[in-house]
Amino acid sequence: MKKNLAITLGVSAILCFLLSLAMTWLTIDHARREFDIGTITVTGLSGSITLWVQCPVWVIVIVSLIGVVLALLNQLKIVLLPKVIVLGPLLFSSLFLCKALLIALSRNGNFGMGFFFAVIGLLIGCCLAFSNNGQRTIDDLMQETFYEDSEK
Repeated sequence: MKKNLAITLGVSAILCFLLSLAMTWLTIDHARREFDIGTITVTGLSGSITLWVQCPVWVIVIVSLIGVVLALLNQLKIVLLPKVIVLGPLLFSSLFLCKALLIALSRNGNFGMGFFFAVIGLLIGCCLAFSNNGQRTIDDLMQETFYEDSEK
């Protein structure tokens, strides 16, 4: 992947996540607890999603942003990180987005534009993280170092 394309994709993903904060993520009509409480609207700043622990949506977006920035830095060869470290924040966020998807589909929910922007940003971030660009990994560097030492 060329440098300009990587920067464009990274900035696009970051903008998608930042835009999702101000928009509606989910709207659940006729939400029920013990009684009908009407409509629940979840935005990027006021909502939370529970998956083992209750996590505010803005924290999920921040973790996603960290993953995209790490993927972009790795793609531009500014840092050399294993894919596990780059994909960790993105996978964490994708679990919570899948939970939001299940909630909306099972409870008369409607998706807002914030949810779609977050999904697009997550997909772009995963594309950045999975593309290799001929980048040397830590294992390659270790083999080169030990191989050169054994020849001397």
